[in-house]
Amino acid sequence: MNRDSIVFPHETGDNFLRRCMNNEFSTDQAIVDACAEASRSVEEFVDLYLSHQEERSKQFYQELMRRERPALCWKFIREEFGERCFKTESDAGSVKVGNKQFSVLIPNGEGDGVTRVAVFAKESDFICNSIMDFFTIIDGEFNIFAYDCGNAVSRTLQGRYSVYVWQGFVAFVALREND
Repeated sequence: MNRDSIVFPHETGDNFLRRCMNNEFSTDQAIVDACAEASRSVEEFVDLYLSHQEERSKQFYQELMRRERPALCWKFIREEFGERCFKTESDAGSVKVGNKQFSVLIPNGEGDGVTRVAVFAKESDFICNSIMDFFTIIDGEFNIFAYDCGNAVSRTLQGRYSVYVWQGFVAFVALREND
């Protein structure tokens, strides 16, 4: 495939693949080059590149999946949540967090129903940050409630956490404390 002719159908302005090929993302350029050379179309390139599991944690892999194969994102995130995953219920399209002094609703990106929640003990365990949307940081001791309109506690966390959301998934990712 001629690289100069590559334009993703969902692009608006910047050409995502061209940016990758100019090494703007931390990718294995040899894999990108091999996939481009072996492909006759953008569709073939996407499928071939996404078949390289060793690239899963890289930004380009996740950005490409999110832009070109959004149906695969649900499975990818669910696999990464793995055993960490627990479910909360929602009538306000969110996950309720708080303690005796405050509570806040974190939108789940999907709406009412079941939200899949995961707690990651360290940033290095969380690789979905290029698919999921960063929402906020919570610092202190707080509860994750089982129902966004109730007060039954599902989990209690202590520390500083980044919160990411995406279509029915909410991730709490522990941040390293600044020294």
